Amino acid sequence: MNYINNLISYRYKSLALLSVSIGSTLILLMIRMKLAHSYNYFFLVWNLFLAAIPYAITIYLVSIPKLNKITLLLAFGIWLLFLPNAPYILTDM
Repeated sequence: MNYINNLISYRYKSLALLSVSIGSTLILLMIRMKLAHSYNYFFLVWNLFLAAIPYAITIYLVSIPKLNKITLLLAFGIWLLFLPNAPYILTDM
């Protein structure tokens, strides 16, 4: 029971932090688009979505206590496909 409480507490703290940072990024992007009348940085929305996929897969894998090898390999393969998009966000600007 303690393990589940720690997992939920950790997951919601990191998810809340990620949600706040993505939300503030989207709000700043909308303000910039409104003021500048330009859609130059609209690609950031797609890149944020692609960067969140490895995080979602990691949270999913952590939440399952027992995984069979096929599920683990499939999830790892999908995670590895989307992982290069996560650090790419840093080079967008």
